[in-house]
Amino acid sequence: MGYIERNLIAGERVVYKTGSHPWLWIAPLLTTSLLLVIFQAALPILTEQLRRLPNVTNETISHLAFGGIAVILISALNALSGLIRWLTDEISVTTLRIVSKRGWLIRRVTEVSLSNFEACEIAESLLGRLLGYKTLVITGAGGTRHHFTMVRRARALRDHILAQAAAMRSERRSAPSSALEEVFGATAPPEEVKRAAQLIQQNKRQKAAALVKQLAQQYPDDADVWYLVGLLQTDPIKQREAYQKALQINPNHRLARAALQKLGI
Repeated sequence: MGYIERNLIAGERVVYKTGSHPWLWIAPLLTTSLLLVIFQAALPILTEQLRRLPNVTNETISHLAFGGIAVILISALNALSGLIRWLTDEISVTTLRIVSKRGWLIRRVTEVSLSNFEACEIAESLLGRLLGYKTLVITGAGGTRHHFTMVRRARALRDHILAQAAAMRSERRSAPSSALEEVFGATAPPEEVKRAAQLIQQNKRQKAAALVKQLAQQYPDDADVWYLVGLLQTDPIKQREAYQKALQINPNHRLARAALQKLGI
């Protein structure tokens, strides 16, 4: 199980997952191999030529050799870094978000809510087209652009992003607008839930808060009650916690999921 699967929120699932292309480490590995071959072939010849020059000491030749070895080691470390990234990088589209995790010790996580998704495009070089890696450019709300380079199976990821974003818009249009239209809970009396929702709609928040507080104490495992708790919160963090609690109780609670999407979670 990867990083993204371990950090899904309640009711969320991974739709498609890919990662970085192996050229990320193959290219520096080939460079390292080429440098090593050149170094082994050129060092004896270069050493012989330098010994014929005046004022060239063995110490100078040693420094030159150590410099060549240092360049090869740096290239090898670059290849190792690329290998670790290839093994650990993740980029996924879930039912709610586009999530990218890059790096191992130094980790960079990028998230774009599908509710804020605007466009997705692919950029590719000639070498990328031949080897099968692309740069994916995601545009979010306000024109914010996120570049994901060296992506493996980028076209398939792009197609899943577009399909999931379209499905979310369709679900949002068809979802009921309040708990008055559909009750999901199984413990609290439906008439009490609808009454509390009606008070919220009428902006009688004080009365609604008193009723919802009483329902939460009596029916702590009711998804509708936690959804109403979220509606009454003004702090986005507390709203998210309440909606997530509702989804933990009932993963099919569309109102709570739609509310999370509206928050951009």
